[in-house]
Amino acid sequence: MKKRCIWLSLVWVGLSGVPVFGKEPPPSGGRSAGQLPQGRSPRLELRDPEVYPKPVRSVLREEKKPDVPVGISQGPAGTNLHAWIYDPRDPAHPCGAAGLFVLAAGNWRLHPAGKDGVVHVQLGEGTYSVDTVEPPVEKGRVLRRHRYEVQCDKNGRVTVQGEYPQADGVFALKLDAPLDARVAAEFERLEKIAREPAGTFQSGAFWQLLDQSGAERGFSVDLSAGFPKVRTRLPSFGRIRALVVPVDFPDVRGESDPVGEFRSMVEATRDFYHHQSYGRVAFDFTVVPNWVRMPFNSDRYGMGAGNGKGDAGAYMARVLELTDTDIEYRAWDAVYFLVPPTMRMDQMAYGPAITFPRVTRSGVVWNGACGGADMYVNEARGVDGARWKWMAHETGHAFGLFDEDWRHQKATLGSWSVMANCWSSQAIELGAWDRCLQGWLSGEDLRAFKIEDLKEQEVEIPLSPLVVQGANPSAPKAVLVVIDRASVLVLESRRNLGFDRLESVKEGVLAYTVDMRLPTQGGGYRIRPRKGSTSKDFSEGALRPGDEIELEGVRVMVQRSASDLDVVRLKRVGAKEE
Repeated sequence: MKKRCIWLSLVWVGLSGVPVFGKEPPPSGGRSAGQLPQGRSPRLELRDPEVYPKPVRSVLREEKKPDVPVGISQGPAGTNLHAWIYDPRDPAHPCGAAGLFVLAAGNWRLHPAGKDGVVHVQLGEGTYSVDTVEPPVEKGRVLRRHRYEVQCDKNGRVTVQGEYPQADGVFALKLDAPLDARVAAEFERLEKIAREPAGTFQSGAFWQLLDQSGAERGFSVDLSAGFPKVRTRLPSFGRIRALVVPVDFPDVRGESDPVGEFRSMVEATRDFYHHQSYGRVAFDFTVVPNWVRMPFNSDRYGMGAGNGKGDAGAYMARVLELTDTDIEYRAWDAVYFLVPPTMRMDQMAYGPAITFPRVTRSGVVWNGACGGADMYVNEARGVDGARWKWMAHETGHAFGLFDEDWRHQKATLGSWSVMANCWSSQAIELGAWDRCLQGWLSGEDLRAFKIEDLKEQEVEIPLSPLVVQGANPSAPKAVLVVIDRASVLVLESRRNLGFDRLESVKEGVLAYTVDMRLPTQGGGYRIRPRKGSTSKDFSEGALRPGDEIELEGVRVMVQRSASDLDVVRLKRVGAKEE
């Protein structure tokens, strides 16, 4: 890896901007392993979306659940979740399951099954994750646990998302069949690299601050504001094969040609990430040519109750199961399940990003997105390009990027990124720090300081607009000031260029900090607006000539601006001369 060492009147440290990831053999299907290349990669050409070579069959009838045996025990008084666990390969006979693991108050507890294979649990009001547990015998080594979302209302009534109780209120819950040996090996490989601690990252530059959110990495902790990105996320360089599967339902039918319906959406998403990566990433989209009808209504999994509600995991698993025969999922890096534009929020409100691995017959799906009415709701509110902005936002999660606000309740970065506000009609480009995390900004694109190396004398730095393609060694795209081991100040020039739509009075130098200790939606991305800015979305927060702010012991001044340049001055304040 080459290192560039650039010197100014203060101090410069070698900037090797490409994160180093240990090499792994490519996943099955020839996918890239996700490590970043050495040095500057070539600009990739874009390709038109393609049509999947054959229609995918609809499943018009829901599978019949096995009948719960008659004469089973009623369970102790007060129990309200009653579950009979079966083996999908032989559902007519007891499988000897060990019971149910129930997650409550952050702890898993095993509730053992009786001799008749039935588990009785007493639940209080709330929402629970429940896993069926394989038999404690040799047979259990091949069966796999299946997770359900269970809700109990204030009256003690229990519902299992996607399931209906049978006689006497007993639910038939299943274990999952064993994995194909090749698929199992792929899953284990992904699990291994997903669990790699942030501390194993070999930083090539002092400004590459480690993720310090404190959460143990794994399939459930897959996003990061610090280095390194979790390696099960989409690769930051090269071609990405993406499949769009249009799905509809008996109550929400797709009437349009899905290829025409989604063409502009995938083309804009492709163009967006090609531009954000300065040509280093190119999506190759393929669209299934028909709506694939599901054998259940759109509200079956409770996803119309609001953001994060319902059992999206069970929904995605079921859609994959129903389309697995006709689609070789191992061939794709990202998969998007998209619904008709007539979907209402009370039917299926939100479709989340796919970042948790889903096992199929042919391989593992672990990146993409599942669409709901949120794909379209902002379009109805007049947001230009709302569909593709939704897709670009969810794809950002697949790249490992945060939601850059506070719990979806308060803007902290305002509307200055598709990851902060995907329904903005103004600034939508990714910020410089997110591009650094992906390796798209490095070396000659940056000027970086440690705060202790800044003196009370001023340093003047010209900034090129962030969106300009190609490097300009005399005018970098961003300035980074490392405040401490867990936080960084970022300065970048934003213009009415690329995908940003900014009035001239809103153009300028964006100043924000990133805290490596905070999780997604933790408010770790925080804009520092110009004095006098009052807009709640910080749309008028960029610094203009003559503006001066002081933050984290650094004074930032914008000296002058031109159409293609901002000149900033930095000065350490309150520091004693050595």
